[in-house]
Amino acid sequence: MILGLGSILIVFGMIFLGTDVFIPLSLELMPLFFTLKIIGIMFIPLGLLVIVGRAKQTGVDVFLDLPNSKRTICIHSRRGKNPNASIISGKLTDLEFIRSKNKLFKDTGGGFRLAGHDVRRTHETICHDIPEWLGQYFHLIRKKYGVSNIDDLKSLYDSLKKLDGNEDAIKQLEGIKLLNPILQDEKKKQDLLNMRLSDFHHMSEMIWDGTTIHMEDVEEFIESATPNELDALEKQEFLNEMMREKNYSEPGSFNFAKWFPYITTLILVCAVAVVMVLGVFGN
Repeated sequence: MILGLGSILIVFGMIFLGTDVFIPLSLELMPLFFTLKIIGIMFIPLGLLVIVGRAKQTGVDVFLDLPNSKRTICIHSRRGKNPNASIISGKLTDLEFIRSKNKLFKDTGGGFRLAGHDVRRTHETICHDIPEWLGQYFHLIRKKYGVSNIDDLKSLYDSLKKLDGNEDAIKQLEGIKLLNPILQDEKKKQDLLNMRLSDFHHMSEMIWDGTTIHMEDVEEFIESATPNELDALEKQEFLNEMMREKNYSEPGSFNFAKWFPYITTLILVCAVAVVMVLGVFGN
C-alpha cells in the first residue's frame, strides 16, 4: 500500500508537470498550467519521501543494494515482551564473525538467501546467529516434551538415554519427572509411545526440510558457538587499536604520545643543567 501510494503520487506529479505537453498553451490556461506544475513539483518529492521514509523505517532499504559476499543482512530480534525484529546490515569479518553497529555475532554458517543476499537470524541475548534448523528443532522439542530451558533439556536428554527396551515403556517414562505434565495429556502421551527407542536416545526430530536432527547435532553446535571467541576477538581488536594509535599517525601530524617520554626526559635534563649553572655562577 505504501509503495502504491508513493508511486501514485510520483506518477500524478509527472502528469501535472507535463500537462502543457498534451494540451496546447493559451493565455487563458496559463494560470491553470502554473498551478498544476506547482502541484506536480509537490507530489513527486512527497511520493519519494513516502517510499524512502518507509524503507528506512523498516530497514528493507538494505535489500536494494547489490549482493556482496562480504556483507550479510541480519533479522535481529529483541527479548522481553516486545520481541519485534529489525533488519540490520552486518559485515563478515575474519575468523567467522558478523559485525554490525555496536553488535558482534559468531557466524555459524546458518541462514538463507533472499534476493541474492545472505540473510541470518540473530538475537540480542545470543552471541551467535541462529540457524533455521535449530529454531525448528527447539520448537518441536518444547512442544513434544514440555521443556522450558536448556538445563531441563540436558537433564531430559540424559534420562532418555537410559531408557531400556526390555522394560515397560510407560513405567520408564513415568519415572522421569520432567515428563509428568506431558503424560497427563493422552494425545501427547500416545505420541511418545509411538516413538522408537533410538529416537528417544538421540531425541531425534524431523524438521521442515526433511532432515533428521539429533540432540548430538545441537550439542555440537552449541560448543562451536562459544562466546569465549568473541571475548578473544574484542581483546585482540582493542590491542590492535591501541598499537595503531601508539605507533601510527596521519601524514603531517605530530604524534605527541609517541614523543612524550623523550620530551619529558629532555625537560628534566635541561632543568638540572639550569640549576647547576645557576649554582656555579651564583657563587
